[in-house]
Amino acid sequence: MSIYIGKRLADNDYFIYDLIKKDPFYICDASDRLKDDFDMVMEAIKLTVNGEFGYLNSISDRLKDDKDIITEAIKRDKTTYEYASDRLKEDPDILFLMNYL
Repeated sequence: MSIYIGKRLADNDYFIYDLIKKDPFYICDASDRLKDDFDMVMEAIKLTVNGEFGYLNSISDRLKDDKDIITEAIKRDKTTYEYASDRLKEDPDILFLMNYL
């Protein structure tokens, strides 16, 4: 799901957070700053109920390399491993989690 909301709203924490509560895919419409915001992305992951994590492709590379973000996503859906950074794909804790689930 993608909409055009304009640059100012795309960078508005409260507005994007409200959209994410309706559908986490709205993170795709957020500014680069918010796609790099740990709390915003973590909230999107926690609010995802339908197993649709494709929006993780649009988050920042820094968060794709964040162990807490990737761990939380993998706990909810093993297929989210594909969005992890190359470094995390080789991390012993992430590999253990993948084998454990």
